[in-house]
Amino acid sequence: MEAQLKIDTMTKQEKIDYDAHIKSHRISQSMLETAKMEGKLEGKLEGKLEGKLEGKLEALTEANHNFIISLITNTDFTDEKIVSLVGVDIAWVKSVRQESGK
Repeated sequence: MEAQLKIDTMTKQEKIDYDAHIKSHRISQSMLETAKMEGKLEGKLEGKLEGKLEGKLEALTEANHNFIISLITNTDFTDEKIVSLVGVDIAWVKSVRQESGK
């Protein structure tokens, strides 16, 4: 109520300036809210993308692991040959070979 009394005592120019200030403040608040919502949306999208990529990487890793076991079990290929075929690190092939007992 006190604020209303102050507005009532303003000159015409003061009211125009006050209205412009209020409008500017509302626009700023709206822009901040929009930016906040966009940031949340961007974060969600990044999280989903990261999750999908991790899932695909895990699936590819498992497929490579299974393929290496198959090569070790069904061929006489050396670790170096398996590395060249699968495109993985030799330490991993050696580790898989040790796991498989071959």
